[in-house]
Amino acid sequence: MWHASFAPAPGLQLADETCFEIAAGALKGVGDATLGEWQERGEKAWHVRRRLSTKEQATIGDMCDLRGEDEGRERLEKALRWLPKFAWEYARQEAAGLL
Repeated sequence: MWHASFAPAPGLQLADETCFEIAAGALKGVGDATLGEWQERGEKAWHVRRRLSTKEQATIGDMCDLRGEDEGRERLEKALRWLPKFAWEYARQEAAGLL
């Protein structure tokens, strides 16, 4: 799945539609919206998620959700060095399937 987010600069007021268009623009040329696309307005940012295209899926093979699995937690622990420390607890909760 592809995911892009957009948050306007503090104090800048933009319509929801504009924020979603900006986030979706970051996904131009990737994925296939006809297979599934979701928009979500968070507290600070607007998010667009889009399924991979059939061609993209073929290049990566089958996927599985490792949240809540030992393997998912093990992979996260190895990847924590690339995340800022303030995000570690959130990432651990996500890997455990708690979010």
